[in-house]
Amino acid sequence: MNTVTPFAPTGAPPDAAAPAANAVPIGRHSRGPLHLDLDRLLAGRMLVQGGSGAGKSRTLRRIVEEAFDYVQTIIVDPEGEFGNLAAHIGATTLKAAEIAADGLTAAALRARRHRIALHLGLTDLDPEARIVKASAFFAGLVGAPSEDWKHTVLVVIDEGHLLAPHQAGTARDADIRRLGVATLTDLCARGRKRGIAPVIATQRLAKLSASVISELHNFLIGINVFDRDVARAADILGFSRAESEKLRTLAAGEFHAFGPALAPEPVLARIDPTITEHLGATPLLHGAADIDGAEAARLLDLDGLRETTPVRGDALKLRGTRALDAFLLDEAARSRPRSALPCAGSPPTRPPPPNSRATSIPRPKPSTARSTCSPPSPPSTPCRAAMTAWRGFMLACAPASPTYPSSRCPDPPPEGDCHDHGNRSRRHADRRRTGRVPRVAAPSAPVSCRSAGRDDMAQGCLDAR
Repeated sequence: MNTVTPFAPTGAPPDAAAPAANAVPIGRHSRGPLHLDLDRLLAGRMLVQGGSGAGKSRTLRRIVEEAFDYVQTIIVDPEGEFGNLAAHIGATTLKAAEIAADGLTAAALRARRHRIALHLGLTDLDPEARIVKASAFFAGLVGAPSEDWKHTVLVVIDEGHLLAPHQAGTARDADIRRLGVATLTDLCARGRKRGIAPVIATQRLAKLSASVISELHNFLIGINVFDRDVARAADILGFSRAESEKLRTLAAGEFHAFGPALAPEPVLARIDPTITEHLGATPLLHGAADIDGAEAARLLDLDGLRETTPVRGDALKLRGTRALDAFLLDEAARSRPRSALPCAGSPPTRPPPPNSRATSIPRPKPSTARSTCSPPSPPSTPCRAAMTAWRGFMLACAPASPTYPSSRCPDPPPEGDCHDHGNRSRRHADRRRTGRVPRVAAPSAPVSCRSAGRDDMAQGCLDAR
């Protein structure tokens, strides 16, 4: 077996003199090789953090390539970047979109029992389903029986903020977020006894849940740009304000390593190259295709994407004004004779109520000069406009109640008299229904037309219910 020659120049920390038996090289720093102690990683877990393009996925790839000979490895891949790495280490790929949540829990239990390397692909899932299925898989890892705890497993999780976000995007996502945070925190907090060593990568410290970060004791911190992330990273590394500004200028692949499994003091290291190709690399620039407008319309299928205008129904149904809307929209109303209108002529006679007292109350007689139920104008286009104006008055001042006397069409009241008009309407309705005239107290203060209309309409809706 080859022996690693220690590199311990003057001033190097004592722990860096000789790597542990289960330590793997992942990079180099100013003092020599940077080793990752897998035994201490199991006890302390690790966070790999850096902005977009910092080299997080490549770092995870390097760790897996060096560690899979020592420990069972599971790769959680939300972006589909590690398919070739799974083939390189002989891991079985599970497509979460094709397996139910309960099935993923069972697969995790069986993988721990039989020490099977897995690659969990979480692509083709919406954000909620991705969290739910990843949580089910983590629950299976943690819930393994105690006789399987000796089967240690390295769980490498890319884009951890997608599975345990710091905050939910909407109120509806709050429950799903709590599920993801709880399961991933549980995986980190209880994983040590159960032989689980999580390694989580995220773009920003502000995106990943703080409860998850608090369970991680080893850190690889890359480039940070936002002030909030720089401050949190500097707090983790113990940097002063002046030293924290260096976090903004790190190159891709450069990380400050710190923790029991890496280095007792923060050191700036560069991650070594990987064996497998990094599939998440930034693609090369390509210009737009040189095609004309007709060909572009054919390729986009614009004719099939055009929006069709919805057809309006024959009747517009609105609560409280259905009958009036039906009249306004009825084409036959234009040619209907005036005598056939529902408001033409005098009010229809009704039989007297059984109460003998009602027979002594005189009924109002229709006016001889002008019927109160006559339409504003002949049934033509002007009549349609007049009825539209009358409908606006009803919505503003008249009560939308089924007890309103539909056979009587009183003229609109003058401004400021809407409250009294509403009282008269209710008195007419009560008299027609019971044969008795109720006593109504006079208003103590003038009521505006708009407020009276709202009150009457609200009362009418209650009566209609």
